[in-house]
Amino acid sequence: MPPRSKIESSPHFNEIVDLLLAGQTTRFVSDYLLNEYGEKISHVSLSKYKKNKLNIKAAAKKKLFEKEKQKLIKENAKKAATKEAKAELSMEAATSYLTRNYERVEEFIEATSDINIIQALEDYKKSPDFDEGKYLDLKIKVQKLRLEHMKYETDLLEDNTLNVNVSNEEELFDEAEIMRILNEESEL
Repeated sequence: MPPRSKIESSPHFNEIVDLLLAGQTTRFVSDYLLNEYGEKISHVSLSKYKKNKLNIKAAAKKKLFEKEKQKLIKENAKKAATKEAKAELSMEAATSYLTRNYERVEEFIEATSDINIIQALEDYKKSPDFDEGKYLDLKIKVQKLRLEHMKYETDLLEDNTLNVNVSNEEELFDEAEIMRILNEESEL
């Protein structure tokens, strides 16, 4: 174990440290010790001790660094909590939107369940104001509604990624395919 310095061995050690920590200059402390107790410790020794053992600036920097670190940790924790809350709200909104759309489709199907759409189309086909273009449009719309319902049901109830394009009739069927389907249904 290295020998203790003159400052550490001094009977007034605590007072020396208190004076230095209070901000007194090393010259003042040296003069104070000499005048008050007749103890001779040079201001150079006090300065070296203060620098090496009582590094106030380093301790202050360390304390400020720790304080800033804790502040950043708290801020980041708040940000993380905020992001998580926003994600939960987004998920809730998306779920609510899907549920509402599904419920609307279900309500439509329930409201029209007593209507035999195929029979209504066949009756229209026999009516005097029959228009083949309008008839085909109605058939396509019925097919689109069925596909939309199946898509909503699949999206809501199953965990897969079935994608159905119901927005572009030309991609659903070509004219020859439409005529073939209509003829098959007419024969039934």
